[in-house]
Parts: sequence; C-alpha cells; structure tokens
Amino acid sequence: WLGEVPAHWRVARLKQVSSFITSGPRGWSDYIADEGDDAFLQSGDLDDEMNVKCSSAKRISPPKGAEGVRTKAQKGDVLVCITGANTGRVGVIDYLSRDTYINQHLALVRLKKRFINSDFLAFSLSGNQGKTYFSVAQYGLKEGLSLTNVENVPVCIPPVSEQEKIIESLWLELKKISELFEISKKTTRFLSERRSALISAAVTGKIDVRGWQPSESTSPEPILQAAEEAATYG
Repeated sequence: WLGEVPAHWRVARLKQVSSFITSGPRGWSDYIADEGDDAFLQSGDLDDEMNVKCSSAKRISPPKGAEGVRTKAQKGDVLVCITGANTGRVGVIDYLSRDTYINQHLALVRLKKRFINSDFLAFSLSGNQGKTYFSVAQYGLKEGLSLTNVENVPVCIPPVSEQEKIIESLWLELKKISELFEISKKTTRFLSERRSALISAAVTGKIDVRGWQPSESTSPEPILQAAEEAATYG
C-alpha cells in the first residue's frame, strides 16, 4: 500500500499507534434538540480540508451512561467518515468549546501521541495511499467502512520531530495552493462578467463589428477592452 519509505520510518497498522478507536452510537438522532447544551458531530461536519466544524454542529441533549462516555470527543481526536457518500473523509478536532459527541457515521481515533501526530495521520489518510486503501476496503455495494477496516489502515511513521517538519511544510504549500485557487476563482469570475458584457454589447449594437476580420492569432486584449467599454456605457 505504501510503496518505498525511508529506512528509519516505522510501518504499522493504525490500531498499533492508537489508544482507542470507536464509532458513534445508533439512535442518538432522537436526542437532537435546538436547546441542547452539547454538540453532535455528523459526517457533514467534516470538510475536504481536514477541518471539523464543531461550532456549526447540531445540538444534542444526550442520555447519561456508557455510550456517552465512549463516544465523547477530545481535542486532537481524528475522525473518519465510515458510511455514505463522504466515506473516507478525514478531520482533526483542533478545539472544543463544549461537550461533543460523534454519530454512528463517524469513527473516532485517539492516538498515542508519543508515536504519531494527529495532523500527520490525517494527511496520511487523506493522501493517495489512504484513499486507495479505503476504496478497496469498502464492503459490498454499499459505501462504507467497518471499524476493523479503520483499525488496519497501514501507516508509515517517521520520528515525531520529522512528522512536525513534514506537517509544517505541507501546510505552507497548501496555503500557497489555496491562494492560487482564490486568484483563479476571481479571474474566472472577472472573465465571465466580461464575456457577458461583450455579448450584450455586440447584440445591442453598442460595438460595431462590421468589417471585422479575425487575424491569424487574435489577441484577447482588444475584445476585453471593448467589453469593458461596453460595461461602462451599459
């Protein structure tokens, strides 16, 4: 699954570097209440950037008992969606402002921090190797993973100090990609607006295209300039 890894890295199953792996209780949707004091995390509270949106999670008034103790989340826990369309999505709980529980569609992984960092595991599970494992491990025609599948995910484990450097490097590069993505969205939106303005100007006679002939390599600048002028007048 992992291919070649550095000789000084350890390769293990997730259960070997975890102190606790569980999934949420069934039937707790009945306890969701607008006036509930606690948070109830569901698969939709995990996004594609490894965030767990605790602040926007539904509120719940859970019953007392062992189920609540077992499924109560802690800061640093890694969550994995194990059923539905979001199967394999991963998130890390980086803060908690109230008692928080998980539902049955999530697996909770509590790590032995002396072996592995939560962010490093999340990156590992979100990478190609983790996605490939989850894809193959899903059972039958139904999208989903069992806790055994999650427990047996193969992970490579460098020294913790090296993990921290890898995480720092990854976040830096991902920030650059996010900034480029935002620039791309703004550029696409700008060009879309100019396209609409150009079409509108051409079909309403605001620009005169009589006698226009395309050159071998028509530059977009004059067209964009005409669109801007049309947008100004229109």
